[in-house]
Amino acid sequence: MFSHPSQRDDLQSNNPFIQQHLIAHLLNISGRTLGGLAAFLSFVALCGYAFSMPALYRPLAHGAATHPLTAVVVMCLGIAVGVQQSPTFRKPTQALALVALLLCVIRLADGFLHTHWLNSLTPFTDQVDRDINQGMSNSMGMNSASMLAVIALALILYARQCPLASQIVAFCALGIPSVSLTGYAYQIENFHGQMSLFTTLYGICLSFSVMSLTTRLGVIKALLSPFIGGKIARMQALLGFCVPFFLGFMFVQVFAIKDAEYFGIFVILICWFALTLVGVSAVYHEYVDNQRRLSERALIKAATHDSLTDLPNRRKFFEAAEQEIQRTLHAKHQAWLIMLDIDHFKTINDTAGHAMGDKILIEIAQVIQQSTRKSDIKCRLGGEEFAILLVNTDFQSAQSAAENLRARIASAQVDGYTNIYGPVTASLGLSQIETNDTLSDALSRADELLYHAKREGRNRVIYTL
Repeated sequence: MFSHPSQRDDLQSNNPFIQQHLIAHLLNISGRTLGGLAAFLSFVALCGYAFSMPALYRPLAHGAATHPLTAVVVMCLGIAVGVQQSPTFRKPTQALALVALLLCVIRLADGFLHTHWLNSLTPFTDQVDRDINQGMSNSMGMNSASMLAVIALALILYARQCPLASQIVAFCALGIPSVSLTGYAYQIENFHGQMSLFTTLYGICLSFSVMSLTTRLGVIKALLSPFIGGKIARMQALLGFCVPFFLGFMFVQVFAIKDAEYFGIFVILICWFALTLVGVSAVYHEYVDNQRRLSERALIKAATHDSLTDLPNRRKFFEAAEQEIQRTLHAKHQAWLIMLDIDHFKTINDTAGHAMGDKILIEIAQVIQQSTRKSDIKCRLGGEEFAILLVNTDFQSAQSAAENLRARIASAQVDGYTNIYGPVTASLGLSQIETNDTLSDALSRADELLYHAKREGRNRVIYTL
């Protein structure tokens, strides 16, 4: 839990970004899990060949089968995605992706050149031949090879530090299994051809897995945005794909459309047009909205922080410190207030100029930041005066913190001043926050102690009169 309100305020204001980071992380884990699942199921398909269990590689009794080499390629890609972000396995995963791409390229070359190079690399050829002799389909189709080649290319691009290109290529790879899935749903055989339903699902899983590696940029980042643009884009993407797909399915089933192929092509084009339009608009909207958010945060910081030292200003200090005092006293913890004033600051300005005075103020602010805890609330009250609220601190710790701060200020080096005029010093008043104290009460008491320190000769800490 954060120790003071300013930190809690920052957490609340950053909640959407934390939420986006967590969602991206979970999606990344889910994507790698999908890749591992695809690898496992492809291994199960290979076991189906090894033990003559067709149901493990042929989901529909007389439908297309997942070819052994397809299963091998899917297993390579699934393993590569699953361990992609592990530095130990980075080179082996690239090798697996390259092997998968090479096998797919050989299959495509066989198709175009009418050669049979792939036959010598295919495992379980006896089972494949038996299926073919029984009149059933069993081959690595051109559509399966193309899909897996594109996925392998996307994975290689990611490994070669081209994540945005990887995301785009993986998104394009989804086109082939989406056509196949439409073919199975609408019972249009030409749409899936020799691609089995298992291979279709493998392709969808692997495409999403590769895209999940790039959740922090591009379309995926825009869709995951926790702001209104991301929420609208997610709903539009879901409806843009599901509504045309399911309406098309209902039309085909209810009205028994004769030209189902043309109707299926129309549905696919509508779905992909909607997804592309939503993706592009989401990226543009997220860019514009991000510029607005940056400007908004800059305005908030300008209103709550000192522009010279970058410390919270008096207004922000009062808001945060009053709440923290109430919380600390309610929890029966001690809190102490330090008032700090730079000694002879007017003389510094008169001697070395106001620019040097500003430089010294910046240096003192940095010393305060470095000498206090993140949980402590500090600010520039105005001029050469600073205040620090020490939370959950006993007397000895507060006194030690104040003395350490005084000593570090005295030893600070400011080029152009301390090497000519000597050290810069400060006087400090240290006051405990009493029960029923307001911040004004505590400041008045600390201010009185501060001026007592000045009367005692400066460059010292006074905590009691």
